[in-house]
Amino acid sequence: MSKKKVLMIIGIIILLLLIIFIISVTRKYIIINKLAKTKEEFFSSSNYSYSFMPDSNKNVVCEYFYKDGRSMEIWKTDDNIDSINWYDETTKEHISINAKTSTAIVSHLETYEAFPDSVANTILSSVLPDKAMDKIKIALTFSISTKEIDGEKCYVLQPFTGIVSNTYYFDKENQTISKTLMGENNNIRFENWTLNQVTDENVNRPDLNGYVVTFND
Repeated sequence: MSKKKVLMIIGIIILLLLIIFIISVTRKYIIINKLAKTKEEFFSSSNYSYSFMPDSNKNVVCEYFYKDGRSMEIWKTDDNIDSINWYDETTKEHISINAKTSTAIVSHLETYEAFPDSVANTILSSVLPDKAMDKIKIALTFSISTKEIDGEKCYVLQPFTGIVSNTYYFDKENQTISKTLMGENNNIRFENWTLNQVTDENVNRPDLNGYVVTFND
């Protein structure tokens, strides 16, 4: 085979590999952009809720509700309420309830970032950035596959660099995050994502009758 033909074959192979690479990155960018749009629409809404489980090996769950500036964070173990955090963005009133000790603390905070809401935003923002160049970077440095997890078809995002064991599962149907594996043992699960289904009853100021209340102003 002549040198010219060998170079031509090599050139064709390189071109094909480049085309495959561009198609792969484009596909991943489209998926990331779609997931990021869902994240933005969800957390910019005035009415949403979801459940957060910090360790799937324990029966601990946090139910988080948000509606029109009021948030309710309910922590449960085996369906028994452990604690409640409530905040009103208008009045700046924050109530922290310890159900086990029947105590409550009422205070005023200029801002309050609910723990599960903060966790979800931090995790999602790390893989679903807002800027186009950052999305391209994720498309270049992450693999995206499809897998069925607990009966759900999911996008599976996993980095090529850094902590490569970190894995993020997104429900393909509604584009919400279902599960994350952070490091080797930290298994975080998210469920029951809803939009426009939270009622006023879900976020009403907690009834403090029967609690020993401390006021911190």
